[in-house]
Amino acid sequence: MARPTELDQIGYIYFISSPTQDAVKVGFAQEVYTRHKSLQTGNPADLTLVGTVRATYGAEMELHKMLKGRRIRLEWYRDDEVIGSIINSIQDEHLDMTMMWLLEHKPHSTNVADLEAAAAEVVITAPIMRQIIEAELAELAAA
Repeated sequence: MARPTELDQIGYIYFISSPTQDAVKVGFAQEVYTRHKSLQTGNPADLTLVGTVRATYGAEMELHKMLKGRRIRLEWYRDDEVIGSIINSIQDEHLDMTMMWLLEHKPHSTNVADLEAAAAEVVITAPIMRQIIEAELAELAAA
Protein backbone atom coordinates (compact mmCIF):
# COMPACT_ATOMS: atom_id res chain seq x y z
CA MET A 1 0.00 0.00 0.00
CA ALA A 2 1.25 3.46 -0.87
CA ARG A 3 2.34 5.81 1.92
CA PRO A 4 0.10 8.87 2.42
CA THR A 5 2.82 11.13 1.06
CA GLU A 6 2.76 9.21 -2.22
CA LEU A 7 -1.04 9.48 -2.47
CA ASP A 8 -0.79 13.26 -1.99
CA GLN A 9 1.79 13.67 -4.76
CA ILE A 10 0.55 16.16 -7.37
CA GLY A 11 0.97 15.57 -11.08
CA TYR A 12 -1.33 14.85 -14.00
CA ILE A 13 -3.78 12.10 -14.73
CA TYR A 14 -3.63 11.48 -18.45
CA PHE A 15 -5.87 9.65 -20.87
CA ILE A 16 -4.20 8.13 -23.93
CA SER A 17 -6.28 6.42 -26.59
CA SER A 18 -5.30 3.54 -28.82
CA PRO A 19 -8.14 3.63 -31.36
CA THR A 20 -7.03 0.51 -33.22
CA GLN A 21 -7.21 -1.44 -29.96
CA ASP A 22 -10.38 0.26 -28.62
CA ALA A 23 -8.49 1.03 -25.43
CA VAL A 24 -7.69 4.02 -23.23
CA LYS A 25 -4.74 4.17 -20.85
CA VAL A 26 -5.32 6.01 -17.60
CA GLY A 27 -2.05 6.96 -15.95
CA PHE A 28 -0.28 9.44 -13.72
CA ALA A 29 2.84 11.40 -14.62
CA GLN A 30 4.70 14.61 -13.94
CA GLU A 31 5.68 14.98 -17.59
CA VAL A 32 2.71 13.85 -19.66
CA TYR A 33 4.24 14.47 -23.08
CA THR A 34 7.38 12.52 -22.17
CA ARG A 35 5.17 9.67 -20.93
CA HIS A 36 3.10 9.76 -24.13
CA LYS A 37 6.27 9.60 -26.21
CA SER A 38 7.65 6.63 -24.23
CA LEU A 39 4.36 4.72 -24.58
CA GLN A 40 4.32 5.45 -28.32
CA THR A 41 7.85 4.12 -28.71
CA GLY A 42 6.75 0.69 -27.49
CA ASN A 43 3.49 0.57 -29.41
CA PRO A 44 3.03 0.01 -33.16
CA ALA A 45 -0.43 1.67 -33.12
CA ASP A 46 -0.78 5.46 -33.07
CA LEU A 47 -1.57 6.66 -29.56
CA THR A 48 -3.51 9.88 -29.01
CA LEU A 49 -3.40 12.02 -25.89
CA VAL A 50 -7.08 12.75 -25.32
CA GLY A 51 -6.88 14.65 -22.05
CA THR A 52 -5.11 15.55 -18.83
CA VAL A 53 -6.13 16.93 -15.45
CA ARG A 54 -3.99 18.15 -12.58
CA ALA A 55 -4.60 15.70 -9.75
CA THR A 56 -3.10 13.73 -6.91
CA TYR A 57 -1.75 10.23 -7.23
CA GLY A 58 -4.54 9.21 -4.85
CA ALA A 59 -7.11 10.52 -7.34
CA GLU A 60 -5.60 8.32 -10.03
CA MET A 61 -5.73 5.31 -7.69
CA GLU A 62 -9.40 6.08 -6.94
CA LEU A 63 -10.12 6.31 -10.67
CA HIS A 64 -8.53 2.89 -11.28
CA LYS A 65 -10.51 1.40 -8.40
CA MET A 66 -13.81 2.73 -9.74
CA LEU A 67 -13.07 1.63 -13.32
CA LYS A 68 -11.97 -1.87 -12.27
CA GLY A 69 -14.84 -3.61 -14.08
CA ARG A 70 -13.89 -1.95 -17.36
CA ARG A 71 -10.20 -2.92 -17.21
CA ILE A 72 -8.65 -4.76 -20.14
CA ARG A 73 -5.19 -5.09 -18.65
CA LEU A 74 -3.28 -3.13 -16.01
CA GLU A 75 -4.02 0.58 -16.72
CA TRP A 76 -5.79 0.00 -20.05
CA TYR A 77 -9.59 0.20 -20.22
CA ARG A 78 -12.25 -0.43 -22.84
CA ASP A 79 -12.70 2.72 -24.92
CA ASP A 80 -16.46 3.05 -24.91
CA GLU A 81 -19.15 5.64 -24.24
CA VAL A 82 -18.89 5.20 -20.46
CA ILE A 83 -15.14 5.85 -20.37
CA GLY A 84 -15.53 8.79 -22.76
CA SER A 85 -18.27 10.26 -20.61
CA ILE A 86 -16.23 9.83 -17.41
CA ILE A 87 -13.18 11.48 -19.01
CA ASN A 88 -15.32 14.41 -20.16
CA SER A 89 -16.86 14.78 -16.70
CA ILE A 90 -13.45 14.80 -15.00
CA GLN A 91 -12.13 17.43 -17.40
CA ASP A 92 -15.32 19.51 -17.08
CA GLU A 93 -15.09 19.44 -13.29
CA HIS A 94 -11.44 20.53 -13.41
CA LEU A 95 -12.39 23.42 -15.70
CA ASP A 96 -15.28 24.41 -13.41
CA MET A 97 -12.98 24.33 -10.38
CA THR A 98 -10.41 26.40 -12.26
CA MET A 99 -13.00 29.03 -13.18
CA MET A 100 -14.24 29.17 -9.57
CA TRP A 101 -10.66 29.69 -8.35
CA LEU A 102 -10.15 32.44 -10.91
CA LEU A 103 -13.39 34.20 -9.96
CA GLU A 104 -12.47 34.03 -6.28
CA HIS A 105 -8.87 35.22 -6.64
CA LYS A 106 -8.95 37.46 -9.75
CA PRO A 107 -12.59 38.25 -10.44
CA HIS A 108 -12.02 40.87 -13.14
CA SER A 109 -9.17 39.22 -15.00
CA THR A 110 -9.31 38.50 -18.72
CA ASN A 111 -5.62 37.58 -18.81
CA VAL A 112 -4.71 34.15 -20.19
CA ALA A 113 -1.76 33.97 -17.79
CA ASP A 114 -4.20 34.24 -14.87
CA LEU A 115 -6.24 31.36 -16.27
CA GLU A 116 -3.09 29.25 -16.60
CA ALA A 117 -2.11 30.15 -13.03
CA ALA A 118 -5.59 29.15 -11.83
CA ALA A 119 -5.37 25.81 -13.63
CA ALA A 120 -2.03 25.17 -11.90
CA GLU A 121 -3.65 25.80 -8.50
CA VAL A 122 -6.59 23.45 -8.94
CA VAL A 123 -5.98 19.81 -8.05
CA ILE A 124 -8.48 16.96 -8.17
CA THR A 125 -8.15 14.78 -5.07
CA ALA A 126 -9.41 11.23 -4.44
CA PRO A 127 -12.70 12.32 -2.76
CA ILE A 128 -13.46 14.73 -5.61
CA MET A 129 -12.65 12.01 -8.16
CA ARG A 130 -15.00 9.59 -6.41
CA GLN A 131 -17.82 12.19 -6.46
CA ILE A 132 -17.30 12.94 -10.16
CA ILE A 133 -17.40 9.28 -11.18
CA GLU A 134 -20.33 8.35 -8.92
CA ALA A 135 -22.36 11.27 -10.31
CA GLU A 136 -21.50 10.41 -13.91
CA LEU A 137 -22.31 6.69 -13.47
CA ALA A 138 -25.64 7.58 -11.82
CA GLU A 139 -26.47 9.92 -14.70
CA LEU A 140 -25.56 7.26 -17.27
CA ALA A 141 -27.66 4.65 -15.45
CA ALA A 142 -30.66 6.99 -15.40
CA ALA A 143 -30.42 7.70 -19.14
